[in-house]
Amino acid sequence: MISKNKIKYIKSLELKKNRNKEGKFVAEGHKVVDDLLVLQPASLIVATEEWLKDKSIDPRTEVVTVSEEELRKVSFLQHPQQVLAVFDQRDNRDFASANIDFNCLNLALDGVQDPGNLGTIIRIADWFGIETIYCSPETADVYNPKVVQATMGSIARVKVLYGDLMALFASLPADVPVYGTLLDGEDITEMSVDERARAGLFLAMQYPVEIPGVTMSNFLRSAKTAVDGKAPSLRTWTKDVKEAMKNLEIDPDFIARNVNEGFSGGEKKRHEILQLELLKPKFGILDETDSGLDVDALKIVSEGVNRAHEANDMGVMLITHYTRILRYIKPQFVHVFVDGKMVDQGGPELADRLEEEGYVSYVGKK
Repeated sequence: MISKNKIKYIKSLELKKNRNKEGKFVAEGHKVVDDLLVLQPASLIVATEEWLKDKSIDPRTEVVTVSEEELRKVSFLQHPQQVLAVFDQRDNRDFASANIDFNCLNLALDGVQDPGNLGTIIRIADWFGIETIYCSPETADVYNPKVVQATMGSIARVKVLYGDLMALFASLPADVPVYGTLLDGEDITEMSVDERARAGLFLAMQYPVEIPGVTMSNFLRSAKTAVDGKAPSLRTWTKDVKEAMKNLEIDPDFIARNVNEGFSGGEKKRHEILQLELLKPKFGILDETDSGLDVDALKIVSEGVNRAHEANDMGVMLITHYTRILRYIKPQFVHVFVDGKMVDQGGPELADRLEEEGYVSYVGKK
């Protein structure tokens, strides 16, 4: 049983000022907690008996065994995942005194304020073997529970530091190459989120967020107006929306509901692809769009991606842990990552081999 004081303490760590005061942060779920426990002991673990079974816990860690109902009282997740743990923050998060390793790739982020986006970037950096990320002070706090959850355990392997980016760049030796992210020749790192969207970049999130009080109808038309710079014709827009919803087998009643509010995981993913088809971006980044989908929903979502690609000559980066989506979306280039390292790359033939053999041959390969 967990005490009221313990619940209050954990809930207080949702706020940055309390996290910094205590020097702690919260992680939840099997993968995130297990990955962190490999590197450091937790100060507190709140978990069900099922999770604790056969676990070897550091004797310095306080352990509270709870029921699923009790876990829901302290969890920041809509659907708690058997374990919540409190960890110490890194001692030094200021990169003013950091020693930069010029022999490896480093990443700098300026003003990435959305917690989910930051978590996704950390996870992608981990896949590419990037061990350190340098952030401006305006970037979201890495220990925000939403950031921690979105990293899916990568926070255990990637060091995130904060400081003055311009001073950092000015201190670099002249022969150190600095690369930017360009879209049609434009540096999108200098753009705000809405400017990137207008430039043609689209990101489908692994965990689409709910937007209470904003209907799907208003959201979609406002987004289209913002991206195109003018409102779409009401008659043609209504026709396009109805056709896209029909293709994705979305109930017409959903257009009057608030964005993602009360939607299932599959419904949220279909609405992400609905946005993709209607906004017509130049390049779409699809972050684990296939996760949580059953076979029928996977096929419907994949067909939507294929339609958007063919209709608009849209570039697509598809990030996935599974090969099953490759039955429906045929890639031109395939890259395989294991423990943050690229271990193989090829064309469609590699996708076919992955479909036949899975990732077994890559286990232990770095």
